[in-house]
Amino acid sequence: AAAGALAMFAGFPVSFVLPEYQTLILSGVSCCFDASCIIFQIFYTLNQWTGVSRKGLFWGYSVVAILVMGPIFYFWSLIKAEERRQAEMEGGKDIYVSMSDESTHIASSELEPSDMPLAMPGASEVIATGQGRTAGEDTAPEKDEEDLTHLKLSRQMQSLAFATNLGFTIVGILRATLYIGINGILLGLYGDADTGYAYNNTFGVILPLGVLLAPMISRTVDAVGMLNTMQATNLFSVANFALAMIPNLQVQVVNFIIFAMFRAYLYSCIAAFNAKTFGVETMGRFMGMCNSIGAFGILLQPFIIDAIFGVFHGRPTVMCIIFILIGLALTAAIELYRRHIRRSYGAMLGDTLTSVSSVGLRESVASRESRRSSKGIVFSGRFPSSFRTQSFDDTFGPPPTVRTRAD
Repeated sequence: AAAGALAMFAGFPVSFVLPEYQTLILSGVSCCFDASCIIFQIFYTLNQWTGVSRKGLFWGYSVVAILVMGPIFYFWSLIKAEERRQAEMEGGKDIYVSMSDESTHIASSELEPSDMPLAMPGASEVIATGQGRTAGEDTAPEKDEEDLTHLKLSRQMQSLAFATNLGFTIVGILRATLYIGINGILLGLYGDADTGYAYNNTFGVILPLGVLLAPMISRTVDAVGMLNTMQATNLFSVANFALAMIPNLQVQVVNFIIFAMFRAYLYSCIAAFNAKTFGVETMGRFMGMCNSIGAFGILLQPFIIDAIFGVFHGRPTVMCIIFILIGLALTAAIELYRRHIRRSYGAMLGDTLTSVSSVGLRESVASRESRRSSKGIVFSGRFPSSFRTQSFDDTFGPPPTVRTRAD
């Protein structure tokens, strides 16, 4: 499990090499990791068809793993050698900086968000046209996404973005593992034993097929944004537990498909959110924290199963209702985070427009004074009409006519 997780995390930074395909790469890596559970079923099938022992199958799998991972280590060693060579050419100064090193936080990392250039789409257009909203007013950035890549790790961990994604991860992983745990109980209650456990076997076949959804997940994130995709993922889980309470085996096949979609979207959303919000330098740390803390939630599963049999007499209906309510609460939490993004965006635009307007006013006044000084006349305030001369009128024109309310 540890080796698989490390392989998955090592694949995530590749998405930053091809940013236009970042979501697709992250979704593909996450879905492939999720689909790897089918390996054991493939081994079982090969054992039945060919008679090859389990030991032989695992030795063969080890050889395949070496052939796949070996070139990666080889190319990594070439990159390190090239970095050392370039460092020697620079006079012994190592120009390579590890992505995980705190020193990669250059001067911009020390700046506050208000000191940074606008990172959200649409800001430049508002500044150019001079149209915007007042500070603190709700303003909708494109796709409601937040960019915290310029902050240090400690500041990122204190953000509402991290809290939101951590809650999404904990609740999502718990729901995913719990449904797998209670699915056999549900199918048994609905008469799967009479079919020779055909539906239980069908569930095992459908579960890894979420890997086929990687292109769909990528298009969803790119089209409607990260938060809307997270809401859709949460909706899949709510529908999953709602359909689980219907005592019909054919309906449960539809539910298997919905659950496979939920799992694929869940792990893809966790990775994509961390990549888009926190950046390549700290993405691995946030993935580790989210998955490690989320794994502790799995420890609740045995107690939940015991409660189903001990308290609810073997019927998980009440537990399904509880997790539907948890899903609705998660929907509200994501919407609160969306509102936070819009308020922060509105405040940032308001501060920027105020600063731009102030600078523009000072430049305009200085320009007018400069033009007047160039003509040899410098004055301030209202020029008395009794001192006006022909040269004044010739130079500046007649004074403007002031209309009163009565006019």
